[in-house]
Amino acid sequence: MSVDSVRERYHRVRNHSLEMVALLSEEEFYDQAVQEVSPPAWNLGHTNWFFDAVILGRYAGSLGRDGNLWYHFNSYYKGEGRHVRQACRGAVLVHEAPLQSILKYRSDVDEVMDPLLDGDHGEDFDRLMELGINHEQQHQELFYTEVLRNRFERRAEGGDMGSESRAEGSVEVPLRWVPFEETIAEVGNVEGGFGFDNEYGVHRQYIHSFAMMNRPVTNGEYLEFIDDGGYENFAWWFAEAWDDGSMRPVLRLADREIFPRAPLYWKRIDGTWHRFTLQGWRETDPHEPVSHLSYFEAVAYANWKSRSEDRIVRLPTEAEWEHAARRTDAMAQVRRNEAVLLGGELYRPAMTPQEGELKHMMGNVWEWTNSSYLPYPGFRPYPGAIAEYNGKFMSNKMVLKGGSWATPTDHIRISYRNFWPLAFQFAIPGFRLVMES
Repeated sequence: MSVDSVRERYHRVRNHSLEMVALLSEEEFYDQAVQEVSPPAWNLGHTNWFFDAVILGRYAGSLGRDGNLWYHFNSYYKGEGRHVRQACRGAVLVHEAPLQSILKYRSDVDEVMDPLLDGDHGEDFDRLMELGINHEQQHQELFYTEVLRNRFERRAEGGDMGSESRAEGSVEVPLRWVPFEETIAEVGNVEGGFGFDNEYGVHRQYIHSFAMMNRPVTNGEYLEFIDDGGYENFAWWFAEAWDDGSMRPVLRLADREIFPRAPLYWKRIDGTWHRFTLQGWRETDPHEPVSHLSYFEAVAYANWKSRSEDRIVRLPTEAEWEHAARRTDAMAQVRRNEAVLLGGELYRPAMTPQEGELKHMMGNVWEWTNSSYLPYPGFRPYPGAIAEYNGKFMSNKMVLKGGSWATPTDHIRISYRNFWPLAFQFAIPGFRLVMES
């Protein structure tokens, strides 16, 4: 990787972060409507802290280690000192980290980074720079998903993000089941190049024959599940989802049922389902990939679908998903600019025309798999300060694959392992199904 390419990518990604927050009011900059999201102010400061802690701390000396901003913008790196609890980030930052101090912290870090980028510091420096750049891209995706959640909770209309020019509506892609023969396939960062530590080591896995949906499940298909009483029938649901009340069929206000359960951001307006987006409320498009579903909802739909298909239908395993993506060269859709990713500036899912057997494997919606988020054989955490990056989260989470409309175009790859708790909905999860042979 050349020094020029490091410099170019560094500044492009850093500038994009500033362009994102420029769309917000100062009030929205600090908003944290629910505890599982972080305010845009925190994402902007934390990505800066990461370069300060990981790169400058090793090659030039950290700028903020003894300051208040270090405490505010460390996330969960216990080895790097104390930090604010996630649920309190917005309330604390609005009083203790004014916008100008965050912007100055970023410009100070960039000023020290520039001469470092002019030198040759070896492969370790290049690897850490790639990690820092990809880390900031992760938070750019979080920025969009968290702003969407904040606006929904505040019932703000938004309307200042995204373009309607690329696609007014989704095209209809007829459902097909694409067959795959049994095989022994490689799993992990097979292609080489950058990957997070959780994508290594590459290993082989036996895969039974299966057939996979040629595209993600759509709003229209999921609406059939809703209309058939899917949220009211315990038979489709895991006990963890049903018995604790988190996915019960109705929401209540003062002990009065007010509307049936549905995906996050859905509601009925004048008898028609609408969905909240960064452009405000839109009538739900039946051909659009369904999004913002928990793992529990995806499995419940699969169980319901098994009845109508009279065969076992389920989520794919991580190995099945990767094998199918590689066999059909899903990354070609990214290279041809056909994938719905952040570079397309659509800011919502859409079923657009694509070549290939499997459509929209990359981008649009993260796809739940049936695989727990666990270490691969030979997994080794990053050394030093970043040892806490991924490994300590390998518990009670499931793997998602493929990216979303908010994933930067040069950030996604087949081996990418996203992971979330089973009940999480805000980070653009959707799904496709496989049918057992």
